[in-house]
Amino acid sequence: MERNRHILLTEGLTKDFIGLRALDKLDIAVEKGQIHGLIGPNGSGKTTFFNVVTALLPATEGKVYFDSTDITTLKPHVIANMGISRTFQGGKLAPGMTVLENVMSGAYTRTSTDILGTFLRRPFTASVQEERMKRQALELLELVGLAGSAERWARELVWVERQLVQIARALAAEPKLLLLDEPTGGMGAEESKRVESIIRQVRDELGMTVIVVGHDVRLVVGISDWITAINFGEKISQGTPEQIQNDPKVVEAYLGKE
Repeated sequence: MERNRHILLTEGLTKDFIGLRALDKLDIAVEKGQIHGLIGPNGSGKTTFFNVVTALLPATEGKVYFDSTDITTLKPHVIANMGISRTFQGGKLAPGMTVLENVMSGAYTRTSTDILGTFLRRPFTASVQEERMKRQALELLELVGLAGSAERWARELVWVERQLVQIARALAAEPKLLLLDEPTGGMGAEESKRVESIIRQVRDELGMTVIVVGHDVRLVVGISDWITAINFGEKISQGTPEQIQNDPKVVEAYLGKE
C-alpha cells in the first residue's frame, strides 16, 4: 500500500487482552480527504481500534502509520499534537467547567506557554492567545448548534448536547484526522441528521479526514466514501457503501445465519 496516499494506515494491528483477542491482524487504509466508516456489531473491536491508534492502549503487534510516520509506540499527547483528535462514547466532559471552557480546552495542543506575557499582562485581561481560542470555540459552538449554551455548566447538559460539545472540542484542536466514536449514539432521527451535516461540513469546508465508528449501518452508509467492516476484531469486508450493504458477510455479522 502507498503510505503517502493514506493519512492513516494500520498493518497487522493486533490487540490482546487476557484470554481475548480484540483486534486480529487488522489492515485498514484511510485516504486523505475522505469520510471513512468503520462498522461492526457491538463488541467487534471498533472502540479498541480507536484506543490503540491514539495510544490509550498499546498495540500487541502490528504498526500504525499517520501521515506516513510510524506512531505505534508514541505517547497519546504526542499523537494528539501531530493532528489526531477524537470523541468518546461516554460523552466525557469536565462537569465543573462551562461549555465554552470545555471546547476551549480542546485547543491545548496548539497553545504555547508564554510566561513573560503572563507576568506582564494587566490584571483581568485575557491574552491574545486566549481571545483567539475563545473566538474559535464560539464559532465551533455555532457550527454544532449550541451557540446559546456557551456559559452553561457542562454538568447541566443532556446526552445529545454532550455529544455535540465533544465534537466541537475535538475540532478545536484543528486536527488533520478526526475520529468520531458513535457520534449519534442516543440521538433521534432529526438530531442524527444534524450530526451528519456537521461531519460533511468538517470534511468539505474544514478539509479534515474523518473516521466514523458506528454499529448504526444506516448512518455510516449514508455518509461514508469508503467503509471497513469488522467482526471479532477481524476485517470481514471493505468497499463503497453499496458494496458493503450487499456483502453477505456483513449481513451475517449483524443478523446471523438463517
